[in-house]
Amino acid sequence: MVIMFVLMITVILVPFGLYLWILYRDARQMEHAVLRNYPVLGKIRYIVEKIGPELRQYLFLNNNEGKPFSRNQYESVVKSGKYKERITSFGSERNFEESGFYIRNAMFPVQREDLRVQQQPKIHTNVYVIDNEKLVSRKEHSESVEVDPYYLAEQD
Repeated sequence: MVIMFVLMITVILVPFGLYLWILYRDARQMEHAVLRNYPVLGKIRYIVEKIGPELRQYLFLNNNEGKPFSRNQYESVVKSGKYKERITSFGSERNFEESGFYIRNAMFPVQREDLRVQQQPKIHTNVYVIDNEKLVSRKEHSESVEVDPYYLAEQD
């Protein structure tokens, strides 16, 4: 009877203690509003986000499907807004039949005069920099930077 009581107390107290530890640790951090407000659900969100490509490979919509926005469109907006980065890898996931801009080889490339873009005034903004990303934790910090208003730098 005593062993059963100790076992039941352990089964109840260990998860509750783990929950309190996660709550205390995430309530004090200032990097992620999601983890600060919803510590356990935030951890689950980041785990599912991390294993998302494997789930979408067989179970869910691929990166080009989805309403109102596809995964590729959402990721492009988040990366450009939060990390000031719009680089995507080349591959076959894009639908090249849609309108848009694509990098390709050309017999007659654009001339230097056509590439000149006014880069003044500089824009003061904050950019998130990822320091370390693991399955259940992500360390990032915000840096104040001065950036060009356009990505296309002036050629000399």
